[in-house]
Amino acid sequence: VPTELAVRESVRLLNDLTFEAPDMPIKVRNVVANQVLKDDGSDVSTFLNKVSEGQQVSIRELSDAVVRTGIPIETTQVPYIDTEP
Repeated sequence: VPTELAVRESVRLLNDLTFEAPDMPIKVRNVVANQVLKDDGSDVSTFLNKVSEGQQVSIRELSDAVVRTGIPIETTQVPYIDTEP
C-alpha cells in the first residue's frame, strides 16, 4: 500500500532482510505496491465507495460489540483528514 507509513516499514524490512545479517542476507527480487490508484483518477470513485462500504460494515460490527458489553461506551467517529503524518 503506497502510504508513507507502509513505505517506511517496507524500506525497514528490506534493509533488515538484505543488510542486517551480512553472513546470511536474504535475496529480495521483487517489491509489490498494492492498491495503487491510476494516474488519471478513473478508479478513485470505485475505490472510495469500496472503502466507505467496508468502513460502514466495520463500524456496525464495532457498535454491535459495544452494545453486547452492556456497558454505556461512547463510540466517536473521527472524520478522514486528507494528510498523513
